[in-house]
Amino acid sequence: MYTESRGPFEKIYRVDEGEGRISASHLQAISLFVLLDLLGAPQPSFQNHFLATSGWFERLISIEKRLHRLGLLQSHSREQLYFHRESIYGSVEDDHAPFLRKGVPVLHLIATPFPRVWHTPEDTEANLDPPTVENLSKILAAFLAEYLGL
Repeated sequence: MYTESRGPFEKIYRVDEGEGRISASHLQAISLFVLLDLLGAPQPSFQNHFLATSGWFERLISIEKRLHRLGLLQSHSREQLYFHRESIYGSVEDDHAPFLRKGVPVLHLIATPFPRVWHTPEDTEANLDPPTVENLSKILAAFLAEYLGL
């Protein structure tokens, strides 16, 4: 469980100062931390969580619309199915938290509501929705290509 003071995430990611830790200059070199969380259930919904990365979230909206119009998304009933402009500023405490506190820009893509099988014995590959996985893979690949200027 995460705690504010030196929780497990800080220990795992070693973002605190000290020997063997990620230095401030390394953290400054991270231009965008994208956390992919709870992906794969049918018809996930994503909202923007941080004003600082809202431009990147808008890119995801644009990419989803473009791929839909081109007919490249499977079982995708409307132009904007996954990424929604309604913002939920603030965040779920998660793996990105220590980076966010150190000033790293975070784009947290977490499906809401959480999948019904999350943290249950049924939370297995059998509950992944292949069209959703394929669609999100295409959207994220296009996002990465744009981000890298390819």
